[in-house]
Amino acid sequence: MSHLLSKTKATIQIMFDRIAVILQDNGIDPSKVMMKVGFYRNYNSSKDMIYQESNWETKANSLKTFLNPIDVDGGWGPEAVEVGFYHAEKESELSQVILIGD
Repeated sequence: MSHLLSKTKATIQIMFDRIAVILQDNGIDPSKVMMKVGFYRNYNSSKDMIYQESNWETKANSLKTFLNPIDVDGGWGPEAVEVGFYHAEKESELSQVILIGD
């Protein structure tokens, strides 16, 4: 999982840049787009580490700041993917969820 986390950290800016181009090409103001990152772990993680989330952000640097100290933890066993989906479901006006897992 650590390689996926590293790639996510490295591509946040690319995602924002590509979204901006697509929106601008379609006459939509890219500054209105917000992104939030939720990070779930395995069930053997501590209660305070099983799920972490960023704030809603309009800039990639803010998400990078959130992600930089995040590291994989919890080891083997069932992953708490439904905890991530639970938190996503609680969001109002959410239009997309991207799940990255190993």
